[in-house]
Amino acid sequence: MCLNLTPQSRRVFINLGASLNHGTGNIVGQLLDEYERFGIRFDHIYANEVNFTNSEKVYGSHLAKRYIPSYHWINVGVNPEEGHRLNPLHSKLMKYNEDNFVVFKMDVDTNSMMEGKIKDSLDLFHGLRARGIPAHFWP
Repeated sequence: MCLNLTPQSRRVFINLGASLNHGTGNIVGQLLDEYERFGIRFDHIYANEVNFTNSEKVYGSHLAKRYIPSYHWINVGVNPEEGHRLNPLHSKLMKYNEDNFVVFKMDVDTNSMMEGKIKDSLDLFHGLRARGIPAHFWP
């Protein structure tokens, strides 16, 4: 667990379900801004979204210019299969260690992905907390 951020610590934001079509505006942009207010600017921002979105829209109008150098738009869905290259727990999270600050946001609305995943998520958070890692979820 990253107790002290150092200049070498990587700051990573992983956003699964990065749809730009939220009726309430740019939620992720607001969240990134909020972290910045507390001194955390992300080095890597990964955004997975299964529904096709023109990258011109993502980089041209949706994303604040200051985030463009660290933003990775991945316009494919995730795969729950263990070890699959599109499973972010394996393809992204395993690259980081306890010296890094990682935020994992998941908003996946695909029914086949959601089946059984809520219990899996609760078990994951319980396991993280048991190891002393501050983790939470919200509905």
